[in-house]
Amino acid sequence: MIGEDPNKLSGYKYVDSGILFYINNDTDPNNQDILSKIKNSQINNDLKFRIIHVIDNKRASFLYDGITFINKKYGIENVNFYYPPTSLNLISPNKKYYGKILPVEYISSPILPFVIERNNNLQPIICLVSSEPFSADSLERLISCTRNLVSDISKELRFFFNDFNELSAKESIDRLKLVVGEDINFEVGSFHETFRG
Repeated sequence: MIGEDPNKLSGYKYVDSGILFYINNDTDPNNQDILSKIKNSQINNDLKFRIIHVIDNKRASFLYDGITFINKKYGIENVNFYYPPTSLNLISPNKKYYGKILPVEYISSPILPFVIERNNNLQPIICLVSSEPFSADSLERLISCTRNLVSDISKELRFFFNDFNELSAKESIDRLKLVVGEDINFEVGSFHETFRG
C-alpha cells in the first residue's frame, strides 16, 4: 500500500503509537521493572504519539516467555494472535479474527490472547497468557470476559499464568468448573512449567 494515505483505506482507523524500549543487562530483580518508577512522568505535549508503550526487562521477559511457551506447546504453525473487534477494525468487511502479526497494543497488555488452529474441523483453542498473579477471582473474570468475546468462535479455553500451582489451586478450579458448566471447556496452567506442574 505504498503511496496510499493510510487514513483513506476503507474499514480501518489509524492511531500513531510510540514504543520506548528500556532494556538492560542488569540481573537484579529490583531493576527489571522501570514502569513503576516512571508511571507518574509527564510526556511532552508536542509529541505526535497518542500512546507510548514502554518495554522494560520485565515486560520483554513476559512477552518472550509467553509467546515461546505457546509456540512450543502448540506448534508455531498453529499459533495465531487473536484480534478482537475494536473501534479500529469493527467496520472492516474482510476482517479476520486472528493472524501471525502481534498487534502493537499487546506489547503493553497484561494478557496475550492466542487462537490455536486444529485439524479435523475441531474448534480452535483460545489461549490467554497472563502476566498477572493467579487468583480464583482473576480467573473467573477472565473466563467471563473471554466466554462473551469468543462464544461464536470456540468453547475451548486455556489460561496460563506465571505462578499457577495446580495442587494449591485445584479446589478453586473444580468450583469454577461447576459454576461455568459444560458449555465451556477450560484448563489452567503455568507458562513457566516446573517439575511441580
